[in-house]
Amino acid sequence: MADEKLTSPQFLLFESESEAERDAEVVAAKPPTGAFSNFIVYVDESGDHGMQTLDVNYPMFVLAFCVFHKRHYCEKVIPALQKFKFNHMGHDLVGLHELGEQQGPIHNPYHLALGFCLETLYEFLQEKNQQGALTHVIFERRGRKEDNELELEFRRMCDGANRLGIRLPFEIVFATKQVNSTGLQLADLVARPIGMSVLRPGQENRAFDVLTRKFYCSGGRSKVGEGFENWGLKIFPVAESEKPR
Repeated sequence: MADEKLTSPQFLLFESESEAERDAEVVAAKPPTGAFSNFIVYVDESGDHGMQTLDVNYPMFVLAFCVFHKRHYCEKVIPALQKFKFNHMGHDLVGLHELGEQQGPIHNPYHLALGFCLETLYEFLQEKNQQGALTHVIFERRGRKEDNELELEFRRMCDGANRLGIRLPFEIVFATKQVNSTGLQLADLVARPIGMSVLRPGQENRAFDVLTRKFYCSGGRSKVGEGFENWGLKIFPVAESEKPR
């Protein structure tokens, strides 16, 4: 089995497929050819996940799961970010970190958001026929105690303590900021615009306007930008005006 995996790579180093073949692969949502899914997930947060010191100007916590198809990530996302850095900074040894370091213990709001995200991630992967393979979920390191607590809760949920009541095929991976991960840098730019869209819904928010076409939604790829509320975007607790009567 090991030899078979080595001679049958999931993605070729130099792609030979035509654009039509690539498009057909997306439409068909083929299952992965190896042990790993075709997707990778990068995670970031915005706001205070504690219960004691809420910021009155930003009284919320946002956890963002940014999901990339690995081929698109390798061939499009990474080169585009490198070019952006060279064009605007002259070198690529800088990270696009909007909020800087965020340290502190992880409390229940984080765990609640983590559960929502993991359950929705599984549903997304089901749609893509990827639920039978392992998907890695990448978090930035915070500190030994905090990382251990997060990993314990992550594994507990993946072992069946989730709304679906099933084992989730996810593996947690921690990365330091020094790794300068492209995915983590982009995830760092996502969470706060989402929070601001909830806190000040009438305020101009061009970053969120872009994100609305990236959320997992009820209509699939043909309906991007619609039906993402309570699918790819979950707000808890539900606003009074949206609660069932």
